[in-house]
Amino acid sequence: MDQFQEMRAFFAVVDTAAFMALHPKVVLDVTLSDRLVDLVDEGYDLAVRIARLQASLLVSRQLATTRMILCASPTYLRRHGVHEPPSDMAQHAVISYTLMAMGELWEFEGPEGPVSVKVRPRMRTNSGDTDFPVDAFRMRAWPA
Repeated sequence: MDQFQEMRAFFAVVDTAAFMALHPKVVLDVTLSDRLVDLVDEGYDLAVRIARLQASLLVSRQLATTRMILCASPTYLRRHGVHEPPSDMAQHAVISYTLMAMGELWEFEGPEGPVSVKVRPRMRTNSGDTDFPVDAFRMRAWPA
């Protein structure tokens, strides 16, 4: 089970168990998706999102924070090497998470402060469950 499946399992089972025990007449219809649904138009009562929310008339509350991590497979690193300066990321074959707020301008903390690097993804995906099987192109930034 990867980190996203674990997170979804946690929200779907652990957090809802106490709620369901307190409210035995409530029936939950849980949808697990990375897609930013339109709560009003699609008839949702509640959403838990990992995102920067845009201005809205809807009520929102920050429940937690997350950080992004950069991952690369051992095979990828053997073939392409480990590069230290964040600016080197522009040369790497990356998998980009399309729902990431920063898009393809990735932000890093360098020794002299923040550094922004425009990446050119070899693959884009809108799901945190994507596991690209070819290690040759496996470097990605994902929520930690």
